[in-house]
Amino acid sequence: HITNIIQIQPEEKIVASFVYADKENNLIMFTKNGLVKRSVIKDFEVSRYTKAMTAIKLKEDDELVSVTKDLGKALCISQTGYYLVFDSSEIPVVGIKASGVKGINLKDDILISGISFDESDEYINIFTNHRTAKRIKISDLSIGSRAKKGSTLMKKVKTVDYKILSAYKASAKDIICIKADSEIREEKNSELPIMDLTSTGSNISKYDIDGSFV
Repeated sequence: HITNIIQIQPEEKIVASFVYADKENNLIMFTKNGLVKRSVIKDFEVSRYTKAMTAIKLKEDDELVSVTKDLGKALCISQTGYYLVFDSSEIPVVGIKASGVKGINLKDDILISGISFDESDEYINIFTNHRTAKRIKISDLSIGSRAKKGSTLMKKVKTVDYKILSAYKASAKDIICIKADSEIREEKNSELPIMDLTSTGSNISKYDIDGSFV
């Protein structure tokens, strides 16, 4: 258990963990309020584990949502269904105690997921609060620049308030797990329907979706 190595506060949770070989690679961090930051992996190395180190400086109302290895492109996905893709080179490389810069321009919205991808990645899986899900081809996403509002990942419906619960990249060969009604079921990612950016997804569960992962 992590607390056997280092003490963390009860309200804290693990956002990401990595096995890494190249210390010169960068990590990209994404926050709830849409900030992004890049730091070199070697900056996180410490000689002692007596206390947790700062990875990013946050404002009180913000929190870390995603951390990913830098693969060249950065993708921000918001709760109300907006996305923004831009080159990760637009994100300054700074030290671990620095704060981030604006990744996506959010208005009455929060960032749900931050992803980095390259040309080998295939799909983004989207799950909503109305028991729907879909796969989107990464090649369908348009490239923009940092700090813009972005484009929509799903159609706006006046009568139903669709919100994105989770989003992550996956390949056709992956097995995904979907948690609903206190149970986790496995299925092939290839069985999740591929849909366009206007679709709200296909119904995949009788129960509310509590989470999903590869």
